[in-house]
Amino acid sequence: MSGTVKSSVGLGYLLANGIGDTIRVSLAADPAEEVKVAWGILKSLGLRSRGVNIIACPTCGRLEIDVVGIAQRVEERLAHISETMDVSILGCVVNGIGEG
Repeated sequence: MSGTVKSSVGLGYLLANGIGDTIRVSLAADPAEEVKVAWGILKSLGLRSRGVNIIACPTCGRLEIDVVGIAQRVEERLAHISETMDVSILGCVVNGIGEG
């Protein structure tokens, strides 16, 4: 199991239950990646918000575009934005307004 998953599960449970006010993520990676993972954990729990939150539909048989690739490229292109916002990437005509 990767360090990102272990940290997310362990810290997420504690923080979601109001336990703790400081987190430390340790990865076998660049320390900058540790900070990104920590922010991701806090954002996913709704405890912090900064930057773009990408919401992409799950891939299925109706998929008409490369949602995964597009989501990755959009996230990279919008990484410089610090204002909190949600961006939805939908992959087929079944998805409608408000679903993202």
